[in-house]
Amino acid sequence: MDSTEKVARMRSHLTSARPDDEDSARFLQTISSFAPLLSRFLPDDPEELDRYLAVVAQGALSCRSDEAPVLQVHIWNAEGGRWEVLEP
Repeated sequence: MDSTEKVARMRSHLTSARPDDEDSARFLQTISSFAPLLSRFLPDDPEELDRYLAVVAQGALSCRSDEAPVLQVHIWNAEGGRWEVLEP
């Protein structure tokens, strides 16, 4: 399954999610309403989408609170044949 298929599956998951409270419900509605628009801007090439997702992951890591538990995102290095930590 490539990244384009995974993004489509995540969109489907978001639209079928059952929120815990009213704030979560509003947040999910907002995300779901932007999902079709976002889908139009996503590139068709899975490798290009992977690069965009890596940038988003780096941005999300850099925005986390200093008090939050350590969270790492790893990226596969095909040349080295191993996973490497994606630094924020």
